[in-house]
Amino acid sequence: MAAVTPVETTPVPAATDEGGIKDRLVRMFNELVHVRVITVVGDAKVSLPKAGGGKAIVDTDEKPLDQALVTVFNLIDGDVTNIVAPSLKDDQAIRAFHSAQVEKSMAVLPANVATLVDFGKELIDLLRS
Repeated sequence: MAAVTPVETTPVPAATDEGGIKDRLVRMFNELVHVRVITVVGDAKVSLPKAGGGKAIVDTDEKPLDQALVTVFNLIDGDVTNIVAPSLKDDQAIRAFHSAQVEKSMAVLPANVATLVDFGKELIDLLRS
């Protein structure tokens, strides 16, 4: 049994050939406002981001939510979404592990908000010039 908890907080670098500046800004903003904690139990392939940033990708051999606990924080509206696979609802050890990872992820929220504010200020300055 493997437990993998990728915490996705780094914006994905926008490729220059994917749409215009507006599309790139929307993608960057969407990545900055979400923190995701995903705990997968079972066989999983994890692709880690390269040195330039990005997000970890979890690819399971099973249906994605059959053996997963997922928590998503939306920093803008304050929404927290939890998804618990039915097969894990009574597994207290995995749920405790996931809860601990969620608590650790809460520590990155102030940094994400600060990054978002800095990004907004830079964007406003760019649009003014």
